[in-house]
Amino acid sequence: MRFEDVAEILRVIARAVETGCREHYDPAQRAAVHAAYASAMFVDALGPYDSLAATVGERIVGVAQLDGASGRLRALFVDVGVQGHGVGRALLDAVEARARRRGCARVHGAMSL
Repeated sequence: MRFEDVAEILRVIARAVETGCREHYDPAQRAAVHAAYASAMFVDALGPYDSLAATVGERIVGVAQLDGASGRLRALFVDVGVQGHGVGRALLDAVEARARRRGCARVHGAMSL
């Protein structure tokens, strides 16, 4: 993920949360989830986390973040239009590979939907 990609990544996160969580979170909860990422993503893009963006052509369609020091999966979002097509699996595979290179025995995280 590049710093200049953050605005588009936040749009991907917003769409994923708005659609994927609609049946489970009320509007305030969905806004809070997005705000939590939006408040830190510009800084996070510069480090200390491994932040990955998945693309189809030139379009960003997913994002994942790994705290390599702890092995914690901090984020995994896939844009609504490509969910179910292996983007999330590819991101998770990349996160797991990075974690292994950093010596993490396992990846963990408290993911929601």
